[in-house]
Amino acid sequence: MSETYSGNKKTQIRIKPETLNLASKGKFTASIRLPEGYDVDEINLSTVMCEGNPCYQRESQKIGNVLEVKFNRQDLVNVPLETLSG
Repeated sequence: MSETYSGNKKTQIRIKPETLNLASKGKFTASIRLPEGYDVDEINLSTVMCEGNPCYQRESQKIGNVLEVKFNRQDLVNVPLETLSG
């Protein structure tokens, strides 16, 4: 799980599967959980990106206060490994 911070607020992001086979032509899921007091309905899907690549807006879904979005694995093929591993 990855955590990002905005001011002193913590947002949790979980990527599934945890290990991505970039040779696969499939998609992967990012689950975004916002801190208490924030609503995932207010996330502008056009701003949700992974290494500069947009999510599939039509395949996003809200489950409670978690937003699940999908990305294309192939979009990460040319991203340097150091960037992906944190």
